[in-house]
Amino acid sequence: MRPVSMIRPATGEAGAAYVSKTDMVAALIRELIITGELTTGEQLRQRDLAQRFGVSQTPVREALRRLESEGLVIGDNHRGFMVVEADEGSTEENFQIRAALESLGASLAADKIDEAGVKRLEELNAQMRPPASRRTRATPNSTGNSI
Repeated sequence: MRPVSMIRPATGEAGAAYVSKTDMVAALIRELIITGELTTGEQLRQRDLAQRFGVSQTPVREALRRLESEGLVIGDNHRGFMVVEADEGSTEENFQIRAALESLGASLAADKIDEAGVKRLEELNAQMRPPASRRTRATPNSTGNSI
């Protein structure tokens, strides 16, 4: 799992947006559900999640309510929250909607980015690349053979 500090925008960066604890916790729990680290039917204890993410129980409770409205968890007054089984139809539809929105967002952002923004994106891309792909690649020499 990604450390909490990787989710928060760095302080002092131009244009860095504020991310509330609730937003951060909701994103982390959503990722854990999507990746399968939190499994269908698993009980989600607010105290355990708060300790795991280093926050109080209030943002965890608010995040779980948000995820309940998204259909990822279900809440019960007596048993707390539980991860629900994904419905393949709605899951596929959600991924299609997300892909369309992310594509639109990237397109709109590309029209407004400057050289500093491009450089920052290249730096972030290099940081996210897996270690094996960071190795220097063979480059062709004057004869066209890789060296």
